[in-house]
Amino acid sequence: MLTVYRLIEMAGVRKVSYPPVEPEYYEARKEEKRIESLFDAAQIVQNVFFPQLKKELVTAVEEELSAKATSFNYVREFVEKVSNRFWNDEYAKGVIEGPFHQAKHDLENLSKWFAQIYLPLKHSKFALAAKHIAIPSERATSAFDPENDLHQRRIANHLLALGRMTVQYTVEPKTGVGCVIMKDNDIVAVGWNDFPLKSIEESFHYATDQERDGKYPFFIHAEQNALLARNAKDVTGTVIFVTKIPCHECTPLVKVAGIGTVVLSTPLKPVQEKYSLNYDTFREEVERGTFICYEASTENVS
Repeated sequence: MLTVYRLIEMAGVRKVSYPPVEPEYYEARKEEKRIESLFDAAQIVQNVFFPQLKKELVTAVEEELSAKATSFNYVREFVEKVSNRFWNDEYAKGVIEGPFHQAKHDLENLSKWFAQIYLPLKHSKFALAAKHIAIPSERATSAFDPENDLHQRRIANHLLALGRMTVQYTVEPKTGVGCVIMKDNDIVAVGWNDFPLKSIEESFHYATDQERDGKYPFFIHAEQNALLARNAKDVTGTVIFVTKIPCHECTPLVKVAGIGTVVLSTPLKPVQEKYSLNYDTFREEVERGTFICYEASTENVS
């Protein structure tokens, strides 16, 4: 803990927020007062913070768990496991200044959100979307293969989970898309679909459902967002993990960027979209061998 404090102070951090979760370090209580005095001396503000999910996202999570036939008992066991692992009533009451029960309720909602992300991935299997397309020998030796490599399967699950987490940032959780670009086992970009400007978002805030449908042409898609924000200029031969099939707008951008492998958290099958997006372009590129594509199929968690 002292090492972490020194790094925080050297970095010039002036405020630290942390959840009301009991520290894992076995000597945490012994050092707690020493750390507090050091924070006070350095004038670093501390406050307890617990993430509150948007109401729309909580509703979307419950609907998705129900749609995937995820057993209520399975979700409850997962929520209890998270609570038992990270929550201690006595410790939380000592650090929370606001409503205690509200914080615990927020933890339950967060646990359901994690369940919606992790339970399907835990029971998913990856397979090549176009098995009849032979992978060129020069690409096969260094190809990312979550179907046959256990370590790479875990990486795929982890980064797809990260992609799903980024949906929290979008204004449309139900239609949210997230993606992650990996180069040489390092994350070089994360993206989600959202408005390019805050002013555009605000203009749709109080619109009717029908009027709000008109906002989708203004969105920057997750893949576009990630490519614009990447911290590596050259992403040739990299892997992109996406929570939804890339559309006709994003597919050419991913192709031009030189990304070689696409890992999906869904099966690569025809998508019925009521908006003007087309997903056949990506499927056609996969059939041509432009991308090595792995699709995930998930068994019902019951």
